[in-house]
Amino acid sequence: QCMSCASVHAWCSPCTVKVHRNLPFHNVQRWDGAHYQPTPLMDLGFLWHIGHGGDPCPCNWSDPLGHPDGVVVTTGSRRPAR
Repeated sequence: QCMSCASVHAWCSPCTVKVHRNLPFHNVQRWDGAHYQPTPLMDLGFLWHIGHGGDPCPCNWSDPLGHPDGVVVTTGSRRPAR
């Protein structure tokens, strides 16, 4: 379920990722069999592609030194998918 969405929803993991394609900072919780636990979208398989409408960059740019790009968010540092 998503605590940030306007109404209560209970989606499977793939649908949660699909719905949040452009909402990466929403507060998602996963049912553990007894109660809901806060769960990062990345734990559900979410990959955040910045720009290009949520699709991967068609140019697939990389750092010439081989360093991974990074994104800093308020909940910690994330490494985007390549």
